[in-house]
Amino acid sequence: MKKYILLDIAKCSVCKSRVCQCSYPYHSYNRGPDALAESLIFNNLCKQCEEPPCVRSCTKDALEKAPRVNIKRHNARCIDCNSCVLACPFGVLTRQATAYLASKCDLCAGRLLPEEKPICVLTCPHGALEYTETEKNPSPPEI
Repeated sequence: MKKYILLDIAKCSVCKSRVCQCSYPYHSYNRGPDALAESLIFNNLCKQCEEPPCVRSCTKDALEKAPRVNIKRHNARCIDCNSCVLACPFGVLTRQATAYLASKCDLCAGRLLPEEKPICVLTCPHGALEYTETEKNPSPPEI
């Protein structure tokens, strides 16, 4: 059995304040939930354009479309100019989804007892995060 944090993007998009907390220790802003949202957007909502305008608009080559791979962002190259947000013809990318300083969610490794839930799940005011355990990778919802 493997544990996952599932993000309901419909519930998450209601909240503009990003108030859920995070215990990620390696970044002062503790924005692990934002990393989950970005991953969801690039893997499930992004239209994966043949010639992505977001990639072409980036002056620092921070976005990349690799063969057979979704769009990915290189945080160390990103200067937070938001040209990719403006270039996306579908409005999929948002400023919140492309934060200059991003944290990687580690599912609170070593900071939870087996019966506890991560602090982001407990503090999300809209119930957009769910902590679950399953034998296989959860399937993305039909879009």
